[in-house]
Amino acid sequence: MVTPGGGPHLFALLEPKHIKTAAGLMLHDPARFSKLRAKLGGFTEKGEWLKQVKAVARNSVQDRGREIADEKRGEALDAAREAGKPVLDKGRPVEAAEAFRAAERPNLLHLGEHFLDYFDGAYVPVEDREITAALQAFMRSGVDSETAEPYVVGPREVEGVTEALRNDAFVHADRHDPPCWLRPDDLDPDPRMVISVTNGLLDIQSGQLMRHTPRFFTRNALGYAYDPAATAPIWEAFLESIWPDDEGGAENKAALQEVFGYLLTNETGFQKVFMLIGAPNAGKGVIARVIEMLLGSGNVATQSVVKLGKDFGLKILLGKQALIVPDLRLGKGIDLARIVEMLLSISGEDRVAVGRKFEDDVNLRLHTRIVLVANMEIILPDHTGAMRRRLVPLVLPKSFEGKEDIHLTEKLASEMPGILNWALEGLRRLDARRDPVTGLQKGFVLTTAGAKMVQSIAPRLAGAYVPP
Repeated sequence: MVTPGGGPHLFALLEPKHIKTAAGLMLHDPARFSKLRAKLGGFTEKGEWLKQVKAVARNSVQDRGREIADEKRGEALDAAREAGKPVLDKGRPVEAAEAFRAAERPNLLHLGEHFLDYFDGAYVPVEDREITAALQAFMRSGVDSETAEPYVVGPREVEGVTEALRNDAFVHADRHDPPCWLRPDDLDPDPRMVISVTNGLLDIQSGQLMRHTPRFFTRNALGYAYDPAATAPIWEAFLESIWPDDEGGAENKAALQEVFGYLLTNETGFQKVFMLIGAPNAGKGVIARVIEMLLGSGNVATQSVVKLGKDFGLKILLGKQALIVPDLRLGKGIDLARIVEMLLSISGEDRVAVGRKFEDDVNLRLHTRIVLVANMEIILPDHTGAMRRRLVPLVLPKSFEGKEDIHLTEKLASEMPGILNWALEGLRRLDARRDPVTGLQKGFVLTTAGAKMVQSIAPRLAGAYVPP
């Protein structure tokens, strides 16, 4: 029986373990707690004991409340994850960027100043606004990890996560110059000899067709399939009409075939500028259009020499395999020195400054091969002889005015797989002239007509010719 004032054993009730036990009785067995409280009688510390018991009981209730809340929050977060919703932490932009990239844009890259994403066998530019809009929608679809409530995001937070995304997707331009392999493997073929077609990646040296993979970093994909059995009879008949075999035209067709094969690759080591020269309706335009279809319209830039010489004229060449300059003409007001410098720099694999309106300039090597189309011999100032050494002219000797087939381009479009095979044959022949010891290419062989043309204009190329 508890005596008034209590004995030493009653003071033990103030120990934490006994307080906790009493608090448990208060919460879960009120009858026993009432009996215990009555037994304390005149215990002098009864008030302090009761105060501590109530405090522990209150904390226990609060702890349990938090546990229940945490359990419910955990269940809500698990349900959100199972539903495919992102669970995001406030103030952690890097984690949000990584989550977005993993869920929505696993192949997203940031090269130079732009985002690129993998689509139909190639990496294509994506506007910042498109990425920002997608990122904002992704975050708004998510759940706040602290509250399990819908995630609330503002413009400033989106900007911060976008910047983190740029860093997460960053690839160094000098170390990832397309075409190249991302995360390369020893078994990967030479990326310069791989082209992307609709049914896979074609190793143009071995003829092996591989499955598409985002590991292959290219900005260019062709819009047709590879078929090793395809032929191009209409195309070959067209070329025969321009350069008949019985008139010595075989070497011209072979030269064009090698040019086409070279344009298929991203090789720039030959450092050549190609030129199609002939009268109106000689077939130059058809050949230029077939080049565009062969490489894909998105991989070819068409620009006048006048516009190329403007402040932002080179921007159109970014990510392009070929530049076609149609109807090359030189008139008054054209900065010839600047045009020659530009052609030599691009074909010579030099770094060039590319001006971009409302954006910073970029300084890089352009993998763009140049095809000039002209109705007559074009004379450019060439004091060093560099342009003369770069030029590979193909002369189209006859006009078909009045005999044009207005549906020819459409017919040739159906033969692109066969024209691809025809071009690959030219590439293999070009590659066969590689020096077996040094590995250096021996280059293009000028046709008889092309050599004569270069020889005839060489003295004038060296002069300071200015068009009248």
